[in-house]
Amino acid sequence: IIVIGLAAFTTAIGMTVDWVVELRHKERTGMGRSRAREHLVVVNFPNELRVRQIIDEFTRDEHHRNREVVLVTDQVSELPFDLPNVTFVRGSPLEQETFERCNITRASQTIILSPSYDDPRSDSLVASIAFVIEHLNPDFSIIVEALDPIHRVLFTASKRVSLVYTM
Repeated sequence: IIVIGLAAFTTAIGMTVDWVVELRHKERTGMGRSRAREHLVVVNFPNELRVRQIIDEFTRDEHHRNREVVLVTDQVSELPFDLPNVTFVRGSPLEQETFERCNITRASQTIILSPSYDDPRSDSLVASIAFVIEHLNPDFSIIVEALDPIHRVLFTASKRVSLVYTM
């Protein structure tokens, strides 16, 4: 009985440790699901400096200090930094399943960054992402980083999109 009890106990401990390690690995590689509510969703990863700047500006405000940030991108396979209240969902920002995993229906707002500051076609991709998000959660604000003001026409169909020009 003692041997069986010890075996069952160590097996249960081993399974729990494996489960925690697997959960942490899924979080780190963006394959898990976010349980966040009233969070900020940041879409795309142009570079680490820009993403950290957005997160720092958001969390610097005392109203947002403890709110979660969920980064959605297919441009990195693992987050290059570890910040409190920041989680990562890896997947195409044009697919509904990716936004379901980031809990988009419970988010309070979204910031869509330009995926590349060198590619003039980035604005059309950002507009497509904005329409996908607006379809999934039509009641919140979407802030879009656009490269060129002449592409403003891409965003005129939506009343929820606010444009910020970076160039």
